[in-house]
Amino acid sequence: MTFVSTFGILAVGLYGVYGEDRGPFLYPRMLLCTMIGMLCCYFLEFGEVSNTYNFTLLNIVVYLFVVPVYTLLVYEFCDKRNLKLK
Repeated sequence: MTFVSTFGILAVGLYGVYGEDRGPFLYPRMLLCTMIGMLCCYFLEFGEVSNTYNFTLLNIVVYLFVVPVYTLLVYEFCDKRNLKLK
């Protein structure tokens, strides 16, 4: 539930800042920020047992796919609904 609300709020905020029809512009930046965040998390947890569970190849690929795509979908939903945030 935290995942849904956190990245949903991020998408609404991005819509408020960048406005309509900026999905192709935002997707590479969301992917880059997700990768940087995962790298920081890896170094913060380096040497811990939880690091071996959190950073499996499947978890990394799924997280790098799901986070940007979900955020972009919520952004596009805001765009289709023409939310007036400004």
